[in-house]
Amino acid sequence: MAWATAAECAAVTGVTPDAATLTLAHSTIRAHVNRSEAAAAAMTVRDLDWLREAVAWQAAWLPYQPGYLARMGAESMSQDGLTVKPNTPADLLLAPLAQRALKNLSWMGTRSLRTTSRATRPAEGGGTQSAAWLNEGADPETGWTPL
Repeated sequence: MAWATAAECAAVTGVTPDAATLTLAHSTIRAHVNRSEAAAAAMTVRDLDWLREAVAWQAAWLPYQPGYLARMGAESMSQDGLTVKPNTPADLLLAPLAQRALKNLSWMGTRSLRTTSRATRPAEGGGTQSAAWLNEGADPETGWTPL
């Protein structure tokens, strides 16, 4: 199962890739995300949608990348007094919008724990009180009093 067909790529980007370009786009995205199309059964619909978008943008971008399969990685490039240093190694291999779509995948995101300051806890007299416990000023027991 492919993540995107030529028709789906055309629907996303307005560009219909040929079979070779679509195959190269699929293999590039697969190598970047470290998942194969065979793993699609275990993926969420949201992740599959972002993979489809990534392949579509990659397929639209590839024809404008001469020598794509013969490139070497480089920290910086210099020619005729002009120096170019990509922001990330992926800038040499992935289309900008494909990179953005891949950042939305559930397993490619941050591993940090999300907390919100809108959480509530029971108040002493009933009702709820904001659990802004990360803010020192929210705790009445830690108040600072001058001597």
